[in-house]
Amino acid sequence: MRWLPFGILAAVVLALQLSVAAALRIPVGDGGLVLAIDLPAVLAVLIALRTRNATDAALAGWVLGLGIDLAVTGVPLGLHALTFAMAAGLICQIRPAVFTDSLLTQALLVGGFCLIGHGLARLFVNLYVRPDAAHLGGDLLQVLLVALGSALAGPFILAVGKRTDWLIMDQPSWRR
Repeated sequence: MRWLPFGILAAVVLALQLSVAAALRIPVGDGGLVLAIDLPAVLAVLIALRTRNATDAALAGWVLGLGIDLAVTGVPLGLHALTFAMAAGLICQIRPAVFTDSLLTQALLVGGFCLIGHGLARLFVNLYVRPDAAHLGGDLLQVLLVALGSALAGPFILAVGKRTDWLIMDQPSWRR
């Protein structure tokens, strides 16, 4: 994997997440819940589906999760980095068992990534950082909405993201 172009792409995706994706949030109900798209999660899934090994996928997930940790207040630094690395490594490991070109499979992988990455982070925050059960249900419902929004938009973003393979992925040895 080419890390310098990936770092630039990750910075652009994080900037888009904080600006454009924040403007595309759709309010759901009166409780402050929003249907949202998580662009760093979609990029992490793209890397996990395209990279050669799980180490590159986990490291890319860690970088993207750390970017989220630096942008979001109220969570311990490195929490999303760990959960994103774990989810990216998991997707890279199950990749041979699924047909990754199917839109439904891509949607399920993006949604599952968000459930693991954000769900475990929010669960940890609610159990250990601010241990009050009052926010746990709302936070997990928000994670479900982010997973749903990302799963709906994920296959389309992945289709566009496949065009960046030449930029961030190493060429297979037979193509050099």
